[in-house]
Amino acid sequence: MKPAHGLLLTVGFAVGTAFSYWMLAGSVTPNRSISDGPDAEESISLVEHRSELQAARARANRVEVIETKIFESVDVGRSAIELIENLKTVEANSPEFIQRRSVHYLESLVDLGPKSVGPIGTFLAERVDREYLTTRQSLTLNGRPVSAAEQVRRAISNPLPKPNLNFVSPPSLRLGCFTVLLQIGGPEAEKVLLQVLKKTASGAEIAWLDEILDRLNPGTHRDKVLEAARAVLQIERATDDTSLLDRQSKRYLLAVLIRHRDLNLLSHFQANLVDAKGRLDPLAFRYVLDVQGTAGLTTLREIYHTRITDADERRAVRSRLLRYVGTEPGMDTFYKETFQAAIAGRDGMTSRDVSTALLSLSFSPIPGQRLSKNPALILNRLRMIDWLKQTNRDPLLRKRIHSIENILNRMLHLK
Repeated sequence: MKPAHGLLLTVGFAVGTAFSYWMLAGSVTPNRSISDGPDAEESISLVEHRSELQAARARANRVEVIETKIFESVDVGRSAIELIENLKTVEANSPEFIQRRSVHYLESLVDLGPKSVGPIGTFLAERVDREYLTTRQSLTLNGRPVSAAEQVRRAISNPLPKPNLNFVSPPSLRLGCFTVLLQIGGPEAEKVLLQVLKKTASGAEIAWLDEILDRLNPGTHRDKVLEAARAVLQIERATDDTSLLDRQSKRYLLAVLIRHRDLNLLSHFQANLVDAKGRLDPLAFRYVLDVQGTAGLTTLREIYHTRITDADERRAVRSRLLRYVGTEPGMDTFYKETFQAAIAGRDGMTSRDVSTALLSLSFSPIPGQRLSKNPALILNRLRMIDWLKQTNRDPLLRKRIHSIENILNRMLHLK
């Protein structure tokens, strides 16, 4: 009896499995090519069924999100005019509390919706502002004043400022009002922002308007923004050193031109890379390098060799250019000449410059990008490592070269 009972169970299980399989295979229409056979069809059916089961389980455990319209007018107990006055005059025991109150008032303007657009436009036309930033770029390094070379290096290498529309608190009252108009949206809000664009001389405001107008109406106002940025960038005006935004104005404008790869000012910046005294304009250098990319390297190598006279600026420019080794033949030649000069102590270079040249092999040319994402460039730099090993016999130097080689090989094999 036991064997017979086991046989019945086995047969029943097999029949049930086959029936379930037939039902599943028949209930799903596979997406297959004409060349697929029946086995492929069955496999696709089972995979799709499993996907449906997984999706069903996900739906069962999902928390439904209720969608609401959050920008309709809400009664906040104050008018837009009163809220703007509060923003202009708010005081508290610390800058942090001022920022918190300011965010509250700005969000209340958002709650008022279209009712806020007119009063905000009136305020922005007054061309007054209040900054909430409490930090300034450090002019010290390890407790010591930053050298002239370090200041130039920062100017030509550090990331350019860009708008942060996801701020916790706005950098300034005017920029906060820009984002209120973005959240409210609509033709009237867009019109107010365009009026500001026509009149502002602030690089930060132009950069923020570039981002905000593109979100409101993608691709429509690019030419207007670039026209404003070019005009302000060529105006010589006094900078308010107490305003962090004003001190960064030209860098904001440069970021706008680079973002859109605008070449209209290329000849202007090329002509002003170095002044009559042989001093570098870091912004012009940055524009030529970032907008032209490797196409601008020939010009920058030329001014390094023939026009820049200040030793600190030469060191900063040399350090920046060395990071382009492996990108084109001219940069490989520049690298070899620089390394040999550093080893020989020519052009005022020391062992520190040898270290800079070696380390540059492990850095990406573009700040913020990872060299490990560019295997072709890593291979080019490994070829430069071969040249270094062939031309340098000093044991200590070869050990340092070998260390950089190991770093590059690890980058090459990163998954």
